[in-house]
Amino acid sequence: MKIEDGSPPVTALRSYIMSRIRSTDTAPERALCAGLRLFGAPRFRRNVRALPGSPDVVFPKHRLAVFVDGDFWHGRRWEDRLAAGQFKVRRDFWISKIERNMARDRSNNRALWALGWRVRRIWATDLLKRPDDAAERVLRALAKCEGDSAIGGRRHLSVARPANKDYVASMRSLFPTFVYRKRAVARGGPALNRALLREALITREIDDDGRRWSKANYFGGYTSYSSINDLHRRFSTFTDLMGRLDPHVRAFARALEWDLQGGRLSMTSCWINVMPEATAHGMHLHPLSAVSGTYYVRLPKGAGGLKFEDPRLSRLMAAPPRKDGCSLRNRTHVEERARVGDVVLFESWLRHEVPAARYRGERVSVSFNYDWV
Repeated sequence: MKIEDGSPPVTALRSYIMSRIRSTDTAPERALCAGLRLFGAPRFRRNVRALPGSPDVVFPKHRLAVFVDGDFWHGRRWEDRLAAGQFKVRRDFWISKIERNMARDRSNNRALWALGWRVRRIWATDLLKRPDDAAERVLRALAKCEGDSAIGGRRHLSVARPANKDYVASMRSLFPTFVYRKRAVARGGPALNRALLREALITREIDDDGRRWSKANYFGGYTSYSSINDLHRRFSTFTDLMGRLDPHVRAFARALEWDLQGGRLSMTSCWINVMPEATAHGMHLHPLSAVSGTYYVRLPKGAGGLKFEDPRLSRLMAAPPRKDGCSLRNRTHVEERARVGDVVLFESWLRHEVPAARYRGERVSVSFNYDWV
C-alpha cells in the first residue's frame, strides 16, 4: 500500500492484523461482565446499538451506560504520548484518527447525558489488571443510580440516603464469596446427560449399602455419598464428566487468584443424588476439600436450586435484619437456580443445602469435591 506522506508502506500482514482487531466482545469486555456476574450485579445488556456510541454494557433499569475503552484507540495519556513521539509511522494519519475517536467519545457522552443516562468509562488495561476493581466501580455507579428517584423521566427504586450522597464511594467490598455457574458441556451435552442418568439409576439399584444409609439419613431420596463416592474412577461416563468439569474448576481457581504453587486441583470424590418430591438435604459443608460443586442431570419443573448461607451469619451477633428486597450481595441466604447441563462451583467451606420442594419426578445431580494436590 502506497503512503503519500513518505512513511514506509503498510504491509499486507499489518493491514490484515489491524482488520482483525475486534470492536465488540473483547477480552476486557468479557472480564468486566464476568466480574459483574460474580458480584451479583443486576441484569445488563451488551453492545446496545440503539444508544449513542453503542455502549459495551448497559443497565436499562438504572440508565447506566458503561464503555470499555482501549488505551491506544481512545487516546489515554494523549499529551504524554504526543510529547514522547510515539507515532513513528503515518504520524498524521494516527493522530487524526485517534483525536477523532476522542472527539466522538465526548460527543457520545453529551448525547447520553442529554437522554438522562449516566456514563462510566473504564480503560481496558486497568480492567484486565484489576477486574474486581472495575466491577466494583460499576456497582458503586449503580448504587448512585438507585438513589435517584427519577432519571430521564423514568421512575426507579428510591432508596433512603444519608446526607452525604457520596458515601458509596467510600465503601469497599472485602472478603467476597464467589459462586460460579456455567453451562458445563459445549457439545454432546444431551447424550452425556442420558448416559449419566442411566448409570445413576443403575447405581441406585445395585447399591444396597447406599440405599440403607439413605433410608436412615436422606429421607426419601438416594445418595451414593456414603457408599460409592469415587464414580469418576469406576465408570467411564463419570470420567468423561470429570474431563468436562476440570476446565471450569481451573477457571474458578484463576478468578480466586489462588497460587497452587506447582500443584493442581484434582477431583477426589464424586457421587450421585436422586431426590424425589419433598426430599431435602440440610445445611452442610465439605471442610477437607478446596472446591465443591454440582452438575445437574435432570431437573423437574419446580425442583429449585442450591441454597447458600452467608458464612458470617454465626458472627452477626446483634446486627439488625436486612431490609426486604435488599441487594443480592447483602442477603444472608441466596438460592442459585441452575438448568440441566449447568455446573455450580463454590469454595468447600461455604454452607449449602437443597430445600424441599414440590415437583413431579426425580431431581438427579452429580456432586463432587476437588482437593489441592
